[in-house]
Amino acid sequence: MRKGFLFPTAALSKVFRGKYLDFLDAAHRDGELRLKAVGVNDSHEFERRVC
Repeated sequence: MRKGFLFPTAALSKVFRGKYLDFLDAAHRDGELRLKAVGVNDSHEFERRVC
């Protein structure tokens, strides 16, 4: 582990990715996220590409 960091960067990276995907999923479920421009038209396609 590199000195100077409070948390191990690898562990923090995994936590950040999980939180980010949770927020992305919530925004998609709430209709706040529109991804039609990249070809994501339904929930199954969103899950396939994002999760």
